[in-house]
Order: sequence, then C-alpha cells, then structure tokens
Amino acid sequence: MDNTTIRVKKYLEGTLSAKDKVAFEEELRSDKNLMKEFILYGIRGGVAEKTPEQIQFREQMAEKFANADSLPEPKITWRFYLRNIWYSSLRNWIIITLIAFLGIWVTFNILEVKNAPSLNSLIQAHVEVASCGSVAGDKANNQENNYLRSAEIYCSGQADEEALQALEDSCQSEFCMSCYYLAHVKLEKEQYQEASKLLQRCIDAGLPEIEKYPFTVGSEPKIRLNILLAELSGGKPLEQTILELENLLREIQPNSSLHQKGQQLLDELKQRKTIWFQFF
Repeated sequence: MDNTTIRVKKYLEGTLSAKDKVAFEEELRSDKNLMKEFILYGIRGGVAEKTPEQIQFREQMAEKFANADSLPEPKITWRFYLRNIWYSSLRNWIIITLIAFLGIWVTFNILEVKNAPSLNSLIQAHVEVASCGSVAGDKANNQENNYLRSAEIYCSGQADEEALQALEDSCQSEFCMSCYYLAHVKLEKEQYQEASKLLQRCIDAGLPEIEKYPFTVGSEPKIRLNILLAELSGGKPLEQTILELENLLREIQPNSSLHQKGQQLLDELKQRKTIWFQFF
C-alpha cells in the first residue's frame, strides 16, 4: 500500500490529526490524481465509520470528479480474468440448461395436447343411448300411441329424425316419449344445443313420466349425464362440468356400468384440464 493510499485510508477512518486532516482536504481540492485515488478507494469499500463532515466532503468531491476528463485504468489481474470467465460460463450454462428444460417441457405438452381426443370425440364416446328393451323389432300398429311409435322409429336401427319430430310436434300432452328419443337422435347427430333442451324437458317432466315403461326405469341419471355432455360442447366451463359430474356419480350405484362409464369420463375430463392448465 503506497503512501497516498495510506493517507486516504487514514482520512476516511478518521485517524488523521486535525492539522493533517485540513492539509489533506486542501491538497485533495487541488490535486486531481489524489482526488481520483480518494474516490476510487471509497468506491472499493473497506471504509470504517464516517462522520457527517466526511460524507459531505466526499459527496462534493464526487460531484467534482464526475466532471473529470477520464478515470484511471484499473489493473486486471489473471485471477480477475479467470473469475470473470468462470462466472460467465456458469451463467451461460444455467441459461442454456433452463432453455433446454423449457423446450423439452413445451414439446411434451404440445404432443400431449395433440394426442388428446377432441372434445366432440370425447362426448360421442360417452353419450348414453336411449333405452329400447323389448321394443326393438316389434311392430306397433296403434298410430296414436306416441311411445310405441317413437320407440319403434328410434330402435329400428335407422332412426328417422323427421318422423320423430313429427310425433313430437303432434304431442298433445306436456311430455311425450318422442321427446326422449328425438333428443338422443340429436345427440348422435351432434346437434347438442337442441338435444340439451329436449333432455331437460325429460327431466322437468319427472320420473313418473320417464320411467313408467319397464325398460326406461333408471333412465334419469343417464339423461343427466347426456345433458352434461351436451352442455360441455356449448362451452360450459370444464371445472363446472367436473363438479356436476362428481355430484352425479355420488347418486349412481357404485360398480354399475353407468358409474364406471361416468368415472372414466370424469378421469378424462380431469386429465384434459391438467393438460391445458400445464400448457397454458
């Protein structure tokens, strides 16, 4: 440590005598090199407690020094050089690693989203078909029996939407079974909005109307499941659909085929929600 640095250090530490302190400050005001050394030493740190006078004086010198022509070139040692290389390499390695992991994560999520079934495919795979029972293949001669006529049309294997619509239009009571079968034809043809309205009419009619025929007993939870699917296609929030489906499954007998099918749908909806949440 040279004599100039020692003087700067003693001044900043407050160990100079009063006379030497005044002399140092006078010299500092007139000696540009000493002023630079003073400011640089203060910037480097290692300074003990400062008095208000010293702080004020240093601020004045710093302001004056800001207008100086140039700064002395710092001495760069090989240790400093190697340390900077190491820090730069470490920083670049961290950045490259993070970018690589991000790229892998995005790639896997894109593939998962692409491989996920479309919403329409998901709906069609879980739609519950209408109950037919022993009506399939039977011939109904009574044209005024809406139930038998609509069941015959639907269960024949070639559901005629126009014929079912005509039966529904000619229905003279608050609810006819043509509504039930027409709704399922709409579902199969992916006319979800119309199907949802017809299915809701079935629910509003009540169990006595829906389940008064032997093979339609237990149809209510199936209808409610189909309503959830139809509404899902219309933009119903996935979280709300999952919540309503969970509530519906609590009402369905465990281990039944309908419960298993509903649980499978629930699992797929939750997986779909996770995929989109992770990706976005």
